[in-house]
Amino acid sequence: MFTSQLMLVGYVLLVSPCGHDSCDAIPVTETIYTKDECTTRLNYLKKKRPDLYIFCGQVLRDPEVTDENPLKSPPNSADDVFRAQ
Repeated sequence: MFTSQLMLVGYVLLVSPCGHDSCDAIPVTETIYTKDECTTRLNYLKKKRPDLYIFCGQVLRDPEVTDENPLKSPPNSADDVFRAQ
């Protein structure tokens, strides 16, 4: 059974090109920040560009994926989990 728990790595700044409408957010940078660092940068950017929908998003990783085991990937569906057992 797929029981891996995701680990919080940090936060990234994300911008939504659709504003408040539903669409995928795009990272502003590749830098991963602490929550406080992300919030500080977010507040600065909101002052400079109040028209943009910018927010901090969590970065999660699977602790079972390592340099030694890079090919492990999450299942595409619940069916994949039960088929593997």
